[in-house]
Amino acid sequence: LAESRTPRVAKYLTFGESSTELLSRHAEAHFVQSGSFRLNEYLSQRTSQTASLKGSQQRIGFVVSFPNKSDVPNGTIWNNQSTFVKVNGRSISYHDYFSLGALVARSIFEVAVRHAMYFSIIGKRSPKDSIERDFFSQAPGCDGIDVISHEKGSGYEVADTYDYLFTVDSTLGYEMLAAKKKVGFISNRFQSIGIETCDMTFGYPLVIPKDGPCWTSATNRERINLFAERLLKLSDEAWKNIDQELTPRLMVTDPGNQTFHNMLSAELGLR
Repeated sequence: LAESRTPRVAKYLTFGESSTELLSRHAEAHFVQSGSFRLNEYLSQRTSQTASLKGSQQRIGFVVSFPNKSDVPNGTIWNNQSTFVKVNGRSISYHDYFSLGALVARSIFEVAVRHAMYFSIIGKRSPKDSIERDFFSQAPGCDGIDVISHEKGSGYEVADTYDYLFTVDSTLGYEMLAAKKKVGFISNRFQSIGIETCDMTFGYPLVIPKDGPCWTSATNRERINLFAERLLKLSDEAWKNIDQELTPRLMVTDPGNQTFHNMLSAELGLR
């Protein structure tokens, strides 16, 4: 992006329509929508992860994605006022950027309690990195919530054991929606801290409503609560429509990455 010229790429593999539209603004390429390499590999080997949980307490997971502890000044995020990112000329601190996660966790936890459902936070970092556990242990109303750690690459197996998933903007949330899981998105990170931008809203840069059956622009506990309650009541038919009409625009699936393998074979003259 620092170059004055527009880079040219022979073939650019993307998640789906939304990422293709975003990247096409910055590069000239033949875009191929092939989805997530890791998800596609997982889907080719996927087994029934939730079979052993049938008849047990239903499970809600909140997917989060924090940086490595070693990359964060002072190694902590809660109350950390160091700049994490700049948006529209404004510096956003680590605390402000990730604070929406604490609000969402507390809100969904309340819904889970009302429905006697198990709730936990699904972190991105390994058990050796406490950045996510430390953050939620310090966030008011979140200190008693389980934070699940997992090794890199095993997030799919962990998320697949939940009946419902929620996230703010984690790629794993979009991937699990493509894997036909019931996922809710509370995607309004920047507007929740007073920055008017569409960046990182659900499905960006696709032109879609601010609120829908599996996503919301809510920025307070009451509205997040109501959204979560509505999502838990969505019919199978509604989820089927989401899977058929919306999900492919965000994240296509190609189990085993056949598109990529066929492309390589053709380039190498193997077929």
